[in-house]
Amino acid sequence: MKHARWFVPGLYILFMLLPIYWLLNMSFKTTNEILGTFSLWPREFTLENYRTIFTDPTWYNGYFNSLIYVGINTVISVAVALPAAYAFSRYRFLGDKHLFFWLLTNRMAPPAVFALPFFQLYSAVGLFDTHWAVAL
Repeated sequence: MKHARWFVPGLYILFMLLPIYWLLNMSFKTTNEILGTFSLWPREFTLENYRTIFTDPTWYNGYFNSLIYVGINTVISVAVALPAAYAFSRYRFLGDKHLFFWLLTNRMAPPAVFALPFFQLYSAVGLFDTHWAVAL
């Protein structure tokens, strides 16, 4: 009986780890094997994909851009969200419930809803095709 109650959570954890397994499994396969027939294990184990990613200079620009975006997002998130979270948790002010409701409803909308307004905004203020536009 002790082990039976862990069956459903165990299946859930296994299901959640499946994409990670699949990602690692595909990374050790050759291109022909990935595009070929289905297999749970690599037939030809290879580290060529990792060698390409770490030695090919065309990937470096992507790494650099990712670091820039992560840095900008981290600074903005901490600088804005930390004081806002503190204010929402500690203080009652006029309109706090409405503002909190507005923030939550914005999170419920699909990202595609905001694509055109953000494009127009970034174009109008000169942020289009910049690191700041992607990070925001």
